[in-house]
Amino acid sequence: MAEFEVDVPDKLGGSGWLDVQLEQKSVVVEWRAGKGFGISSTPTEGLGEGPDEVYRDAAQAAKRVVELLTKNLRTKPPLEIALAKLRGKLHISQEDLADALNLRQASVSKMERRSDMRVSTLGKVVRALGGDLEIRARFPDFEVKITQFDKPGNRNQDRGRRSRPVAR
Repeated sequence: MAEFEVDVPDKLGGSGWLDVQLEQKSVVVEWRAGKGFGISSTPTEGLGEGPDEVYRDAAQAAKRVVELLTKNLRTKPPLEIALAKLRGKLHISQEDLADALNLRQASVSKMERRSDMRVSTLGKVVRALGGDLEIRARFPDFEVKITQFDKPGNRNQDRGRRSRPVAR
């Protein structure tokens, strides 16, 4: 028999929580109007770390909760990865990335070791790798997508150079 504990949002637009336990397995669901359903089943408390998986639809979230509990699975936390490892995972060489960015290989090597870079530069690298950069800010009661870097005029604007996706 499953046990449920519900914490309703304190204020309009705030997060609500549902703790579900089935035998020794537990899942936590966070929901917020307009944001969807965040699900975590990590073995530790993980307070303040945010959900591992997010679903926009209640039916999809419910299906995932049932799957986690009945099949004794765990949620998958978001991936964290450095640029060099991401490039390697995509099987793209520094030389190929440099070519796509109209740079020298040594410049790509330097870039991958930086701990700080311009948003426009990071966006170009991600696009050259075949992805899209999205910047989000998380606050205790909400999350927002920062859009000022998404403007069409900001794309591929760095000194007239154009990045192109690397062929794989």
